[in-house]
Amino acid sequence: DEGKFYGPVDLDSLEDGIYSMYLKFTDASSHYCTWPATAENAAEPASKFYFCLDNTVPDPVITYTKTQNTITITDTAKPSDFKQATIRYKKVNAANYEGPVTITAYPYTIENLTEASDYEIEVTSEDNAGNKAVKKIIALTSTPAPVLVQPADDYNTLNSIKITWETVPVDMNKFIITAGNKTVEVSDLTYTESEGKRSYSYTINNLKATTKYTVKVQAVKNRSDGSVEKPVSDEKTY
Repeated sequence: DEGKFYGPVDLDSLEDGIYSMYLKFTDASSHYCTWPATAENAAEPASKFYFCLDNTVPDPVITYTKTQNTITITDTAKPSDFKQATIRYKKVNAANYEGPVTITAYPYTIENLTEASDYEIEVTSEDNAGNKAVKKIIALTSTPAPVLVQPADDYNTLNSIKITWETVPVDMNKFIITAGNKTVEVSDLTYTESEGKRSYSYTINNLKATTKYTVKVQAVKNRSDGSVEKPVSDEKTY
């Protein structure tokens, strides 16, 4: 019956692979035809219809490297029939994602991120057969070191030194200040913020008079993946 559609026919329990198939149609009078058609409508077709069955869902393994303002991701389990990946990202606990962006090759670098911040990255991997899988990871940008700034003229007394340093505008868990052999841990310091920087000050007391001290400040930042970053400033002598 020309124009009439038969089916569908379910082929169950097939594994991934390439299959050949032909169809033979027979009417009540035992007249038949085959598809794909053959030159002489022989009992067996001279050619066959080929199809590829692929139900294997990608299983992406997303790893990353970081700088202060970028995160570069790659898929170490990228399948041989990888087609594309769709990427979205946001700060952890943020309401909305940035993106999406679609890529056809790795690695991929997300730029213009905030220092010392935690990001949730969602990757939807797709193969040539249209199979898709979604993977989410938490990725971290690096924490910059504090920067000691030039002190005011009255930065010292007979037995103390007042130091000032700057950081990016992100909360730190604490600071470790070293002056010679003296070490002090401080937290919950007040600060001023201007032009994308936070400025802290602290007075180191009980020092020896007429003595020069080499000072450095280390920031301590606990990250959401359980790691701890401890970037340290350059040293200054007071």
